[in-house]
Amino acid sequence: MDHNNLASIKKYPTSIFYTVIITLFFTFCTTAYGPKGISGGYFESKISDSEYQVSFKGNQHTSLYVTNSSLLYRCAELTLEKGYEYFSIIEDETDTTTLALRSEPAVPYKSVSSMSGGNRVVIMPDLGNPTESTNYTASSRIKMYKSDALDYSKLLYYAPQIKEAFSSVIKN
Repeated sequence: MDHNNLASIKKYPTSIFYTVIITLFFTFCTTAYGPKGISGGYFESKISDSEYQVSFKGNQHTSLYVTNSSLLYRCAELTLEKGYEYFSIIEDETDTTTLALRSEPAVPYKSVSSMSGGNRVVIMPDLGNPTESTNYTASSRIKMYKSDALDYSKLLYYAPQIKEAFSSVIKN
């Protein structure tokens, strides 16, 4: 058996392992469109057959625009799932949560060899600048309508058009 081929076979599982780890890391960083999970998502509660409270919770990597777009997309999707074509927004709100995080060093200093021949440079972390994390949750109470029973006193959204308009923002 050729030892070069054996070496390349042994390296292959390691590269698969690192690829899976990197993929999982980036998957958990952003809020993917889907039911609410660890990193956010949509959720709804039924008020009546034609009324729902729909919410979308993002994480610190989800912008306000994506949060609101995901909410509208879910409202349209739910409207179609329930057999309706139109929906109106009765109430809506957006909650913003901002957390200031201060880094805490595990080691108060780090020694690094310099390129000048063994001199050491001590690096002290800057604990004076906190980082901020902003999370958005958008929520709407919607009423759904069929085309033969529209309430023209309300601003109505046509669900298929809303889904199409926001499909480029939503990453399924």
